Amino acid sequence: MTDDKTVNSGDLKKEVHRDFLACLKRENGLASEELSLFNWYFKESETIFKQLSASQEMNLHNQQANCVEDIDDSGSIPIQYFIKRSRYSHIIYLCSIGEKFLSDACRRLSIALANNIPFSLEQLSGDKWEKKRLFLERYGYGRIPIPDEIWIPFRQIYTIRNDLVHENGSIAGKEFNKKTTAYKNIDGISIIDNEIVIAEDFINNSAIALTSFVDYVNGRINLAIDPAINLKSAT
Repeated sequence: MTDDKTVNSGDLKKEVHRDFLACLKRENGLASEELSLFNWYFKESETIFKQLSASQEMNLHNQQANCVEDIDDSGSIPIQYFIKRSRYSHIIYLCSIGEKFLSDACRRLSIALANNIPFSLEQLSGDKWEKKRLFLERYGYGRIPIPDEIWIPFRQIYTIRNDLVHENGSIAGKEFNKKTTAYKNIDGISIIDNEIVIAEDFINNSAIALTSFVDYVNGRINLAIDPAINLKSAT
């Protein structure tokens, strides 16, 4: 009787662990859902921006049609400021989603392969993004290669974000020439008076790049989790 209980207890433990690993796979939808909500929020914001700009243009047109001597265009400055700050915040928020996803991806993989940990995240060299990329690639034993065509657009968002957060969008400084050359080749980014100007296209492209990154890494992590589930099922 004791032996039967021991066996049943062991089977239950394996079943619980399989369910736990399956939950790890289901977690991958969280970032995707957040990005879907962001895309809705972003499009609604752009609609408001267009309405505000159109209203201001109509106001200026009416003043000109009525031969107003001193045309009042004071509304243009706050509207452009509102658009600028809102678009800056979009990029910062996308980075927050990406940062949380990358940390969660490392956590999920660590849990799935807990008995085969060759090294810790802290043992890797490089900045915090490169360390997590290496962790996923090496820890996943080749199951999670992150090619440059997926990684570089993802990192590009953070490069712009750093200038928005730390320099308030200014690129004036010792790296001015380098940044000017790099940024002028990015769709939706322009430099006016040494300041980054973000257009709708850059935010849209950034959301697409982040979504592609999330979908790709999630798919590869699931490939790494599946053998762990199957191993538990077989033992």
